[in-house]
Amino acid sequence: MTTIAFPSSFADFERMELPAGVLEVDGTIVALNAAGARMLGRLPVEVVGRKAWEFAPGMEHVWRERLAGGDAGSARFAIAIATAHGARDIEYVIAMCVLDGQACVVAIATEVKELV
Repeated sequence: MTTIAFPSSFADFERMELPAGVLEVDGTIVALNAAGARMLGRLPVEVVGRKAWEFAPGMEHVWRERLAGGDAGSARFAIAIATAHGARDIEYVIAMCVLDGQACVVAIATEVKELV
């Protein structure tokens, strides 16, 4: 299993090659890197401010069962996401992080499968 290096700043986040998003603990997307935008086939402005589960139906349980409950450890998941061009299966890892002094959740796609 590949070890994922989580960013420590928003600048590091923006430079990541893997698709990634920064979210508030309630699941609101606050940032999407360029690779994440390509994966979703959407501009960041179309995604920021919306809940993550609008793009990954069923993902809401992650926040209710894990993050909102105060679990600060990282976790890996597989889920289908809705892109502008159709559904796509991904595997991703999430963790509580602090970027530039702001507590948040970082989600990083570790494997992106072809469109379904």
